[in-house]
Amino acid sequence: MPSTILDADPESLFSMEYFGAEGISFKPLEPMKKWHVSYKGKMKQESNPQNILDVELEGIWYSDYPWILFEVDSPAHVLATSFALEEWSKKYFQKLKETHQSHYEQMGFFSGKLKVNGKYYELDNLDAFRDHSFGHKRDWTIMHRYIYHMFYLKDGTKISVGVISQPCTSSNLMVGYVAHPNKKVDMIDDCDLKLYQHGENGTLPTELCFTVTANHKTYELQVKYLLESIHYKGRAREAKMHERFHKCIVNGVSGRGISEWHYNNKQ
Repeated sequence: MPSTILDADPESLFSMEYFGAEGISFKPLEPMKKWHVSYKGKMKQESNPQNILDVELEGIWYSDYPWILFEVDSPAHVLATSFALEEWSKKYFQKLKETHQSHYEQMGFFSGKLKVNGKYYELDNLDAFRDHSFGHKRDWTIMHRYIYHMFYLKDGTKISVGVISQPCTSSNLMVGYVAHPNKKVDMIDDCDLKLYQHGENGTLPTELCFTVTANHKTYELQVKYLLESIHYKGRAREAKMHERFHKCIVNGVSGRGISEWHYNNKQ
């Protein structure tokens, strides 16, 4: 860090049984249900980057939540509204095909052991999240910005919501869902968070309030950011990411979560 370019583990490439690179490993145990996760290596202390720590992580990510494939599960009117804002042409629709990315997400849990400089920590049934994007190609240079939030509330409700600006296809696209404790999922069909109103000049707010609606219910989200770490994506650092830990209140219920603020680093 802050670079995220890693050299793949040759054994993982030959065996095709896990994904590994420079000490980190992800091994699928049961499709869409269970993964083995491990890491062994050095890490910087965020509050004091000169302090290098020996870190080992070993555990299982698991889930009995449904997965959300946005191109299938997003409400049709949400996608239609986003595309209707753009100027239509043959070139525009060709660009939609060329840049299409499939993206799915799944809520879950993580249990395992963490060792930092010889001190052990038990990780028991922590809220966790898995996502994956894939497509013909990944071009960070065409994306202007996005703001993504994950909320984990004390009553067991989990919320994912993102607002994305990729001007060549959709200058204002909203995606997200509410996952209830009974595993029922409601797709978000409205969100009043506007990208240009928050951090467009690169100065990120310390607090944020906005609303979303899902299944005819409005959720008022209050966010206070606590910690932040910056990293880059792409070989030429085309994307700059602000990873932000936060505490939150949603309709009076407290919780915690993470947020990712993306900026185009080449503009």
